[in-house]
Amino acid sequence: MTTLISLLQSSHLLPVHETLLVACSGGSDSLALTHALSLVRPGRVMAAVVDHGARPESAMEARAVARQVARWDIPCTVLTPAPEPSGSPEDRLRRQRMGALAAHAQDLGIRRIVLAHHARDQLETVLMRLMRGTGLDGLSGMAPVRRLGDDLLLVRPLLRTPPEVLAAHNREHGLEPWEDPTNCDRAIPRNRVRHEAIPTLASLNPGWPSTLSANVERWREEDAFLDARAREALAGLFPRRMARLIAWPREAFDSLDIVLQRRILRLMAREVGQLEHDLDSARIERMRLDVSPLADVGVGLRIERRHGWIVLAAGTDLEPTEPGLRLCQPDSDQFIPAGRTRARTLRHHLARWRVPWLVQERLWVFATGSLVQAVMGGPSADERQPDLATIPRPEAGWPGEAWFDKGGAPP
Repeated sequence: MTTLISLLQSSHLLPVHETLLVACSGGSDSLALTHALSLVRPGRVMAAVVDHGARPESAMEARAVARQVARWDIPCTVLTPAPEPSGSPEDRLRRQRMGALAAHAQDLGIRRIVLAHHARDQLETVLMRLMRGTGLDGLSGMAPVRRLGDDLLLVRPLLRTPPEVLAAHNREHGLEPWEDPTNCDRAIPRNRVRHEAIPTLASLNPGWPSTLSANVERWREEDAFLDARAREALAGLFPRRMARLIAWPREAFDSLDIVLQRRILRLMAREVGQLEHDLDSARIERMRLDVSPLADVGVGLRIERRHGWIVLAAGTDLEPTEPGLRLCQPDSDQFIPAGRTRARTLRHHLARWRVPWLVQERLWVFATGSLVQAVMGGPSADERQPDLATIPRPEAGWPGEAWFDKGGAPP
């Protein structure tokens, strides 16, 4: 019979020469993983318990778990993460947990964080994403390896392992897991999937969980293939980037196969929006088919089709690149073009040079009140304009690029 110890001994995700940080909540799965790693990698394991402070007794429970783990000669630290202000309760807790673990690993100089997610967790994740309307990338489930930083990996060596293997390890070694009472709360969607949806589906087809697990592996391979092709196609569009904005030629994009179009939009939304979850398939399709000059995608994203370009942008909560700069306010800012005496709105001026609206909102300006003296190194009627040498300029090929060359103001 396959044991948890033999699975970990043969895992290529757990190099023998590296010290590992294992996340241990004290529950059945993480307790079994932590104990097994103490036997498989003695002296090469450290542990962390994340106390979210969600309940009055959570601090005491976290300390009890840490003492239990320490008896296995594993140094264990209780981490208290900073609160997260936004997102669903599950998303906030996940971000808190991962942020605390990543910071602790970096402080210790550890390069791999190990989680106890197993095959049933993978099924739950796929079903949750399917209900949100995910694409192929979402159906491929949690990745065995996820990069958290330049030198930090999150690894899940048990994604193909049934939870019964971990439970058997606990019984064999006399371990007594602590059960989080919230795991039985049916108001939490994931718990309903775990306790209601999965058993119901298994009753209809007992072999369904293993069939879906096998499909997840195949979907991951197909997703990786499609992702590589989409990235190649995206590079061929020669996209232009600014802070939380990406733009690409519309005609070249429209000539691509629609499967690549969808994946490219998903990739760019993920890059620009810094999203907690990928956009659902319905939203991606609306982005692809909506021909409005400017449309609100939701989740803080807008897409613009103008002057032969498609521009995708997130919020403009940006920090200035140097003192004295502020973001452009095209509709209220005034500008006096070179050779002119009367001010116009900056929106009118930039529109004549076919600069997309979403790009306009990301231009940095020097201004006296609402009168703009200089924009991104552009032309100015004021000979005393500040030195603009350090201000970022658009890459070659931007729509309206000529406007950014000094002296290029329209007549």
